[in-house]
Amino acid sequence: MDLHLNIGGGLTGDMFIAAVLDAFPQFEQRVVAAIDAMDAPHPVACSLVAHADDEGRGHRFEIEPFDKYFGYIPLAFSHEPASWESVRERLAAADIKPGVRTHATRIFELLAKAEPVVRGIAPDETRFELGGWNSIAQVMGAAALIDALEPARWTASAGEAATLTGAAVVDYLCPSSSQRSRAQVPRMRNLVRSGTGFGSHQSSLRLFCFEEGDEALAGLPVQ
Repeated sequence: MDLHLNIGGGLTGDMFIAAVLDAFPQFEQRVVAAIDAMDAPHPVACSLVAHADDEGRGHRFEIEPFDKYFGYIPLAFSHEPASWESVRERLAAADIKPGVRTHATRIFELLAKAEPVVRGIAPDETRFELGGWNSIAQVMGAAALIDALEPARWTASAGEAATLTGAAVVDYLCPSSSQRSRAQVPRMRNLVRSGTGFGSHQSSLRLFCFEEGDEALAGLPVQ
């Protein structure tokens, strides 16, 4: 199966999750379970919400901190930034599939390398401060979907803008320019499904799913 991300106007981790779940809604519980396995210090509430605009229909994947709904409860929720070391420790202890752990670790590694460059700090001082709970949830959700869709081949178009988390996901899936350009090579493929993920700033991400020959997705697991 070939999966192509048409990034267009922007890319965030939650847009990636929304686009993939719009095409493969059967994996929603995998995403929620992976996020729940990692969010103990920073609990979040996730929801897949139908959304439409002038260009089409799709979904948004909303991630909100629990204290938005329950208010501030002393000692219940951590508001400290998540260090890369603490994230590694939680990943090692999390009750998740080995494949999800592997994908998440590698995406976090890319994110941990990018943040010091953008913020001008030493690598060992990396903190997921820009909505750390949000970034962690996005990476875990993306990792769960990547694992569920293996052994898919991923490509991506160039995009105008991306958050650090969104860029880390795509850089992990499409690590070289040659892989990105592979989508331009003419091949006999069938478009079997597509998905649209919307962001918070009226931008959208399209996912196109192709199969070679006449075979559809009969062998894809449901759970």
